[in-house]
Amino acid sequence: QRPIPTAPDSIALHGGRLYAYPSGAYIYNWYRNGTSIYLSTTNECAPLILVDGQSFTATIVSQYGCESAPSPVYVYHDSSIGMNSITRNEESIIIYPNPANTNLTIRQLGNEAIKYIEIENVVGQVVFHSLITSSANLLIDVHDYPSGIYFIKATDVNGNISNVKFVKE
Repeated sequence: QRPIPTAPDSIALHGGRLYAYPSGAYIYNWYRNGTSIYLSTTNECAPLILVDGQSFTATIVSQYGCESAPSPVYVYHDSSIGMNSITRNEESIIIYPNPANTNLTIRQLGNEAIKYIEIENVVGQVVFHSLITSSANLLIDVHDYPSGIYFIKATDVNGNISNVKFVKE
């Protein structure tokens, strides 16, 4: 009996590409809206044309051809639509204003406390990270950040990850 691989923990969008975590599996099978679209020997999905509302999952295929259960679903939301509104990730956080100029507020939602926040620029460099020790709103000074697109990754106490994109003007 061949072992079935463990499913990826999460999917994240960085620099216009999707990545499954953890990395290091034999083959990743990528699905868009339930249909297999790409096989990869790295944790990176090929460049895609992303459309608002598309859902993605990934599975891991072992060297024996056994496939894991799917990863948690990642739903792409185009935050350039309605940029003057609040950007919301229904699972764990609200960020505002978006776009941001000087300060960005991150507000926790739901019952699961956020334990870690990380912000990456469009090329994947971490520009901010912090352990969260309070359930209060987090105010981040972004006035020195260069204008552009940034990605916030919020991890709750159960290890669930939420990804939100914001624009720095």
